Amino acid sequence: MQRFFSTEKGSMMRSIALSLVFSTLFIAVSVVSATTISTSITTGGDLSVTGTSALTGLTTMVYASSTSQSLTGNLLVAGRATTTGSSGNLEVYGGLTVGNATANSLAGTILLAGYTTASEPTGVTQGTFYYNSTNKTLKMFDGSNWFTVGTTTGGLSLNTNNIRLDDVTLRNLTLGTTTQPSAGKALVTLEATTTASIPLSLVGFSGQTAHLLDILNGTSVAGPKLLYISSNGGLFASSTGAFGGTLTVGGELTATTSVYLATTGGTVGVGTTTPGATFSVHGNGLVSGTQTIGGTLTATSSVYLATDGGSVGVATSTPGARFSVHGNELISGSSTIGGTLTATSSVYLATVGGSVGVATTTPGATFSVHGSTLVSATSTAGAFLASTTGVSTFGNVLTIGTMNVGTTTAATSTELMISKLNATSTLAIHSEGAKGGCIEFLTNGSYFYLIATTTGPAQFGAGKCE
Repeated sequence: MQRFFSTEKGSMMRSIALSLVFSTLFIAVSVVSATTISTSITTGGDLSVTGTSALTGLTTMVYASSTSQSLTGNLLVAGRATTTGSSGNLEVYGGLTVGNATANSLAGTILLAGYTTASEPTGVTQGTFYYNSTNKTLKMFDGSNWFTVGTTTGGLSLNTNNIRLDDVTLRNLTLGTTTQPSAGKALVTLEATTTASIPLSLVGFSGQTAHLLDILNGTSVAGPKLLYISSNGGLFASSTGAFGGTLTVGGELTATTSVYLATTGGTVGVGTTTPGATFSVHGNGLVSGTQTIGGTLTATSSVYLATDGGSVGVATSTPGARFSVHGNELISGSSTIGGTLTATSSVYLATVGGSVGVATTTPGATFSVHGSTLVSATSTAGAFLASTTGVSTFGNVLTIGTMNVGTTTAATSTELMISKLNATSTLAIHSEGAKGGCIEFLTNGSYFYLIATTTGPAQFGAGKCE
């Protein structure tokens, strides 16, 4: 009996041992192959999976400071991967590669594989973005359309060292406004947002030597400069400038070459905004060099020349007096001379008509003197008329006709000599000769007769008064 139970007990132990061996073997075989486990699996050590493991339910991986999870192969997440909790962040050390591009070595970066197909991606939701390696643009989907990042209409192109417009005929850049000009007319528009805004500010470097602004003609930076601003603020233009409005110059306006003003109409006003002629100066004008006037110089008010010294020359650049005229002078109006009028050569007055009046503005003859006349030398007249109310006084000799009578050709007592043109007979009147008052007659060029008296009766005879 005891042997029976012993035999029976040993057989039972052998059965239990065999069951455990077969169960373990079965589990091992089941785990190596595809196995579905609907209950929880708790392991006190490491769980090694050498094949593909598909987790269809919620998988929680608890992280502790003393434990970690390592994955030497690929981790395939067929559903959505989420993090929960206040510290449920997903941390990536190193580069995060999306697509099959080579990971960037810079920590904390995201590298997008370039999308090079001609058509935009389809079947995506709002917020999807990708990098187009063909156009070098970053595109984003708004739920309906793809747009280039940075604008709602597209146009920015990211290049190696700059930002470009991908199509200058369709794209433009506007700052301060959402209203852009017509495509192809203005590539960059700067609009002030307030009355105190400065649309464009150019700030040079300390000790700036290069230009602050260059406007070029051509396709390269070496092209001819149409307009530029120098480092000290000077504005220079290489061609003719046109100003449609008012040009205000706060400092000096200088020119190194010729300056042309109002060449196709219009007027130039200095000191006035309403010039009455092509060139109009309101105020004083100073010309330090030579001024040439090709037309007529007119004045509607007073004109002052050489008021602070110097001379005025007409038809000469070397005037010998304050006012010097080389050539003929014509004065159609009144000319007033406050000082002495002198002449070093002949003076002709009223040569083509008109009259000369001395002390009168209404001369009654070609030469009219109102007042006394003093002639210190010989005076020759074609006809001498004296009114009955006037008095004529002669300081020396009065010659009538062509006789050359004077102190050198006649006796010193000769007062009046009358001779007809080319005549051989003359009449001379002496006041204080050797015979006193005497009238001398010359006939036929050689015979002299006289009528003379001193204190007694007059005597008539042959001879001369002297």
